[in-house]
This record gives sequence, structure tokens and C-alpha cells, in this order.
Amino acid sequence: MENQTEILKAYHLFPQGIVPVTDRLDKVKAGGKEYALKRSRLNEQSIQTWKSIYTRANQQNLHEVIPVYLTRDRKMYVESAGAFYYLTPWIETNNRFIGENRIQSIYKQIGRIHVQTKSLHRLNKQELSSRFQTYQKSCSKDESRLLAWIETMEESHYPSPFELQVLTHYRDIRFSLNRSQQLVDEILSYAEGESDWGISLNHGNLQAGHLFEHYIINWERASYKHAIYDLYDLFRNGAVQEPQLKNHFLQNFAIYLEENPLTSLEQALLCLYLLNSNKYLRIVENYHTAKENYPSHLTLSIELEQIYRQLIFGLSFQEMLEQKIRNDDV
Repeated sequence: MENQTEILKAYHLFPQGIVPVTDRLDKVKAGGKEYALKRSRLNEQSIQTWKSIYTRANQQNLHEVIPVYLTRDRKMYVESAGAFYYLTPWIETNNRFIGENRIQSIYKQIGRIHVQTKSLHRLNKQELSSRFQTYQKSCSKDESRLLAWIETMEESHYPSPFELQVLTHYRDIRFSLNRSQQLVDEILSYAEGESDWGISLNHGNLQAGHLFEHYIINWERASYKHAIYDLYDLFRNGAVQEPQLKNHFLQNFAIYLEENPLTSLEQALLCLYLLNSNKYLRIVENYHTAKENYPSHLTLSIELEQIYRQLIFGLSFQEMLEQKIRNDDV
């Protein structure tokens, strides 16, 4: 604890207790208060981005971004033994998404951050068209590859548990690939009427342990890109990891849109990301080409199931958006 004690002196704090929480996080008690001392993963390059994000958060009054304490020298961090440390208030967490009210609050928080930090950039329609047409062709080829693997599995008199899992998923994976190709056509059509592309502050690692009632913590992976990347992370770490909350994420998405309205192009692109089957197909291909040497079919099945849940959520999300459009047209 000697190193942490020396670091805390830079904040003029003399700890009464330091409790290790993880190998990078300590809970500090000093002067009747509790603090979180974090040994970050930041380096010489990323520390500058991190500093600029906190500067902007202060300028734009983004109260959702957890504050960092300044040292006696008015610095936002302490460098020690080649690592960058920073100090924030300590907040208790249970590391789970709990209930509809919390999901509504999270939508409001990230929606406000995205809209407050949004800047518009010219949409490169030629590049967009080329990239998505290539992806569309890839989805068509993947349908054929998947069918060939399925036919091979069906020929087996005693398919393995993993093969039975893939056979059970086949209808939904094929539908996901087909829907992805349709979404590309929709995206290219929407792009004809769009000229700008929104870029916002993204947290970069939205998971339950970083989301609190008043603050979002750990901005070490933050960057500026389209808001759909944060939403993708949120759904993957929330609705997919805790499927019992799936309907809450779907039914309350309108709350996010009230804070940060997304165009039809942006919503279609978010759906496309959620329906990306590349990881699923890569696992099936690896099994098909080297199944005798694969280390653990159990691990493989767990990973496959997680990706499958994401695709199912993507299909439900896309269906929810279509239903919303139909209701708005009535």
C-alpha cells in the first residue's frame, strides 16, 4: 500500500484505510469520506484524450460524467512507475441492471450526453455505398456457407451437442442474414436524402458496473464517434447478458430517442450492427474445420449462445422500430 499512500499525498489525503477491490481499484477512507483510486489503463497518448473529455464535460456541464479530484498541483492524475492514477468519489454498485426505472434513467443519461456533445459531419455517400454493398454481398455468401455446414451436420447420425445447437439456431441465423441484406438497401436509400452524420462523445464501455443513478464512471475508453456504438455496447452488456430485461430495453427505447433523436438511417444502421452474424459464423467455421482439436465444446457453446441472443435481440429491436413506424403512420 506504500505506493497508493504516496499517490494520495498528491491530493493531500492521509488514508485511514485502503481496501483493494480489484488489481486496479482501491477503496480509500480518509477524512471521513470514501474515494476510489484507480490505476488506469491510459498511456501517454490516450491520457490526452481522457483529459480533453473531462475538460469538455466541465465546459458543457455534463453532470453524468463522474468528477475527478484535482491534485494540489491542479492536475487530473498522478503518474507513478509508468502508470496513470486518478481519484474519484466512491460509489457503491451491485454490477447489475435492475428494473425498468434504472433502464429509463440510463437512456436519459446517455441520450443527454450524446445530444449535448453532438457535432455534424459531412456524410461520404460514395464510401458508405461501397462499404455496405460489399457487406451485403458478404451476407449473401454467408447464407450459402451456413447452408453447406447445416447439410453436413444433418448427414450425421449422431450430431454433437454443438451441432444440435447450430441446427436449432439455423432458421433465426438465416433470417438475420436475410434481414441484414434488406437493411443495407434501406440504409443506401435513406442515405440519398441525408447530408450530415452525427458524431458524439461515446463512453466506449457501457456496462452495469459503470452506470449509476447520478454518474457514469470509467471514461478511459471514451472517444468521439456515432452514438450507435454506445447503444450497441449497452444492449450487448444489458439486454443480451440479462435477457429477463430485454422487454424493458425495447419498450423504453423511445426515452433515449426523446433525448437524442436518431434518423431513419441511424436506426437502420444500429439494427444492422445488432444483426451482425460474423462472430457466430466464425465459431461455426472454426468448429467445422478443426472440430477434433477444439479445446472445449462447452466453452464454444456458451460463446455461441451469447452471440445468438444478441442476434435475437437485434431481430426484436428491428421489429420494435417497424411497429413504432406503423403506429406513427396511423
